[in-house]
Amino acid sequence: MKSVLKYLFFLIGLFFVPNTSAQNLSTTETVSYNSKTNTTQYIVFPIGSVSIPGLWTKERYNSVSGQQWFLNQDSIKLAVAFTTCNNYEFSKKNLKNLAFTKAYYEWDSNYLSERHQAKREIIVSDSIHEYIIWRLHNEHYDSYFLVGTQKCNVHVYEVVSSLWKEDQKIKFLQDLYVTKK
Repeated sequence: MKSVLKYLFFLIGLFFVPNTSAQNLSTTETVSYNSKTNTTQYIVFPIGSVSIPGLWTKERYNSVSGQQWFLNQDSIKLAVAFTTCNNYEFSKKNLKNLAFTKAYYEWDSNYLSERHQAKREIIVSDSIHEYIIWRLHNEHYDSYFLVGTQKCNVHVYEVVSSLWKEDQKIKFLQDLYVTKK
């Protein structure tokens, strides 16, 4: 009976929880930690979800970018954003999956590199799993991003850490995304 009520409240939430983004899509967000698997689960239903290894604390939310920021015990920062591809100016070209991902990278990295006066570079372009990992950096800023698109749902992860080496950041981002497919 308890699980039935939980499910019922979840369904009610799907219809009555408004999303503040420009997508005009109702979403339900949950963050939970599973001590048995040592993972933090972040879900924005019906757009996307991710299992983050370890315990991560929910921090600030950027309503413009849709990024939910998390922090772990080592002060490593992770931003997660799930959006749909419908509301981007370049999505009108009927771009799908990797083609959309490349267009998103160009759009986002151009904006961020100009805004932060930083260099941008593609680190990994994976045509099998359809994602791009890229870096944005200058003397004050160093972030690694992964962007991928699945069925018109855009997944964007950003990791910021001075403790992890580049290969650790890349593997972390890949593991977040590839385990989803």
